[in-house]
Amino acid sequence: MKNRTWFKKATYALVAILIIGGVSTSNVIASSSSNYTLNITASSAITKSASDTVPVGSLYAALYTLVKDSKIGEPFSSLVTTFLDDGTNNPSGLRNYVTTSPSYARAINTQLTDVVGQVVVWNFNDDIFDFTAEAAVNNSSGSYTIDLTLTAKITSVSFSKSSVGSTEYLYDAIFSAIDSEFDTRLNQYGLSGDYIGTIKTSFNELSDISAYINPTSSTLSNKTAYVGDAADSSFTVEYQGLKAEVTVSSSSSSDSTTTSSKSTDSTGSVYNTPTPTPTPLPNIIEGVDFGKLDTVNNEDKAKETVSELLDSLTTTEKQNFEEMKYVQRFAERAVETATTIQLNSNAIILNDELLKTASENALILAKELDLSLNSAGLDTGRAFETTLRVVTSSNSANVIIDKSVANLDVDKFTVCVGYVEVVIPKASADQEFSFTVSQDIRSLASLAFNNIQARPELSVMKAGGMAYDLGLDSVQLLAAQSPSETKGASIKLSKELNKKIYVGIPALENVDEDKQSAFNSKGTNMGGVHNPVTGNNLIPVTASETLVNREVTANFSDIASCAKEVRDAILYLRAKGRVSGKSGDEFAPADQVTRAEYASMLLRSMGFDAPYDGKTSFSDVSVGSWYAAAANQANASGVIKGYEDNTFKPLKLIPKVEFMAISGRGLNKLHKYNTNESNAASTLSKFSDAASIASWAKIDIARMVQAKMFRGSDAASFQPQLIMDRGDSAYVIYKLYREIF
Repeated sequence: MKNRTWFKKATYALVAILIIGGVSTSNVIASSSSNYTLNITASSAITKSASDTVPVGSLYAALYTLVKDSKIGEPFSSLVTTFLDDGTNNPSGLRNYVTTSPSYARAINTQLTDVVGQVVVWNFNDDIFDFTAEAAVNNSSGSYTIDLTLTAKITSVSFSKSSVGSTEYLYDAIFSAIDSEFDTRLNQYGLSGDYIGTIKTSFNELSDISAYINPTSSTLSNKTAYVGDAADSSFTVEYQGLKAEVTVSSSSSSDSTTTSSKSTDSTGSVYNTPTPTPTPLPNIIEGVDFGKLDTVNNEDKAKETVSELLDSLTTTEKQNFEEMKYVQRFAERAVETATTIQLNSNAIILNDELLKTASENALILAKELDLSLNSAGLDTGRAFETTLRVVTSSNSANVIIDKSVANLDVDKFTVCVGYVEVVIPKASADQEFSFTVSQDIRSLASLAFNNIQARPELSVMKAGGMAYDLGLDSVQLLAAQSPSETKGASIKLSKELNKKIYVGIPALENVDEDKQSAFNSKGTNMGGVHNPVTGNNLIPVTASETLVNREVTANFSDIASCAKEVRDAILYLRAKGRVSGKSGDEFAPADQVTRAEYASMLLRSMGFDAPYDGKTSFSDVSVGSWYAAAANQANASGVIKGYEDNTFKPLKLIPKVEFMAISGRGLNKLHKYNTNESNAASTLSKFSDAASIASWAKIDIARMVQAKMFRGSDAASFQPQLIMDRGDSAYVIYKLYREIF
C-alpha cells in the first residue's frame, strides 16, 4: 500500500510539473539545437496464428479462451477484449462479421459441432482498419482442434510530427510517432493495446538494420542515428509488417516550439487541428440572454449580471415556469463562468489541490445568487447546482480524476478541451480514473455508419417468448443532408466506468435538435441531450468512444392521432435511439405498460449508475428474465423499491401513482429538488382527488408536478389508479431524458 501511495504521489508530482511548466505555452518541447519535422506515411499488417484442442462446446467461448490464454498475444488479446467482447467473456460481437458460409455461425450459441470440418471467416474493415479471423475446426477422437489465424491491418495513413530535436534518436522518434498516430486512429473503435511495441523492441535488438532501410547508407543504417543525421532526406523503413515512408525536413531553429500538427486520413479529413474558436453561447433561450455572460470573469461581475437580469423580469415572466428554469440556469452558469480555472497545459489533474479555492469561491457565490433568486420570488423547486469548469488552451488533453474531488461541495466538474467538454457528475468522480480527450474533426464519408447497432444489453425478451427490443433501431441516417465534415470527439478512458460521464460536442448547425443524434465508430446510436446553454450535445459514456453527431429521421405509422406533444416526444426518443416500436413501424401508443416495461424504458433512457451484478433482489424476478437487469439496477439505485413482500410484480400494469413516484425518484437522481412533506401537500392540494394519493408516493409525485414533467400536471384531478399507456409514458421519458443536462 505504501508503495502504491508513493507511486501515486510521484505520478501527480510529475503531471503537476507538466502543468506548471505549461503556464504560458502549451505542449512546449525543449531541444538543444535545430528542430525537424517528420512527414510519415505508415501502414501495418500483423498476422499471428495459434492452435488449441478443446472439448465440445461453444465456438465463441473456445475462440475467446484461445485468444485470452496468451496463445495469440498482443494486439489481439486487447482487440478481442475491447472490440469483440460483449462483457460476458464471450466475443459474440465477432459473429456480426461472418463473411463466409456457414452463415449460421452468426448465432451466439454456435457449437463446435456445427462448424466441424469447415473454415469460418470473419472480417471487419473500413478505410482505416481491417481485421480478419479465420478458424478451421476439426474433430479428432472426440476433441476439437481449432487452428486460428488473426490478421490486423492499418491501411496507409499520413501525418506529421513537428519540433523533433536534431539529437533525438531517429528510429525511436519514428516508431514513437507511428505508435501515437495508430493509437489515435484505433481509439475511435475503443481499442487499446501496444500495436507496434513488439516490432519496435525487436527492431532495436537487431545488430544490422541495413536490410530494412531503403535506400541504405552508412548513416541511416546506424541504429543509433540521430534525426539531424537524416536532415532533408527521404527513406523507407519496412520491418515485420510495418512500413513507413519518412521524409525529414528542417524546421525553424528554436529552443522551444509549440507543436500544432495537422493529420489527414485517406479521404483528406482533418483529425487534430489547432484549437478552433469555441462555439459562442447562444443569445436568447426562453427569453434569457445568455450572451451577457460573455463578459463575466469574476464574482462581482457575476452578481452584477444576475442582478440586472432579475431586475428586468416582469411579473408575467416570473410566472413562466420554463423561463424561470433558464433564469436559474443563467445564475448557475454565471457561477461556473466566474470561477473558471484556465490552464495552458494538456496535462490536467483534477484534485483537491487544484480545485479547492475555486470550489470555496463558487459555493459562496452560489449561495448569494440563490438567495437573490429567492428574494426575487423565483422558485423552480430545484436546488441550485454548482459546476467547476477547467479550460485548457490545448485541443487534446490527458486528465486524471482524483477521487478527492468527490469530497468537494459541488455538483459537477467540466473539462473544456477546444470545442469538446467532458462533464463529470460528482457521483462519478469517486471512481478515480483518467482519460485522454481530443477534438476529432472528421469527414463523415470516412466513418462506418452503415450498420446501426444496438447494444446487446438493451435487447430484451417480451413475456411470452417473442423477441422484443425496447429501443435502438430503425432510424434513417440522412447523409445527404448532414454536413460533409463534423466536429466530433475521441475519449480514451483508463478503465470502463460503472457511473456515467458525459462528452459534449457541437450540435449540427441548421438541423433541428430532435433530428440529430450521436453515433460512435461502430455505428451505435448513442443518443445525446442538447444543452442550449453551450450549444453542445451531451452524450453519456462509460467506455472509450469516438463520437460524431448525425442527422436522422424517424417515424411511426400509428401516431398521427396522438397529441402533438406526445407525437413529438415519441419521434425525439426514436431518433435518439431510446424507444422503438412493438411491431414493424407501429409504436402502439395506446397499449398499456407493465412495471417491467417501464423499468426497461427508464434503463434505456436514463441508465442506472448501480451496475447489474447478475443477482436478483426480488422473489419474483428470475436472473434469466429479460427485465432482471432493469428491475435490479433500478432497485439498487433507489428508483424502484418494490413491494413489502419483496416482490416486483413485473407483469402488473402500472398505475399512475406508481409510475409517477418511480419517475419522481428518477428525476431526483438527475437534480436535487427541495420537496418535503409540507410543500408536497401544498403542491398536490390542487387535485380534487389528492386524498387518494398514497402517502408514500406524495413527495415523489409532488416533485413531478412542480417540475411539470407530465401531461395533466395542471389538471383538476390526478387519477392515481389510471393505467399508463405507451404514449404518455414516452412523454414522461422524453421530459426526464431532456433533464439530463
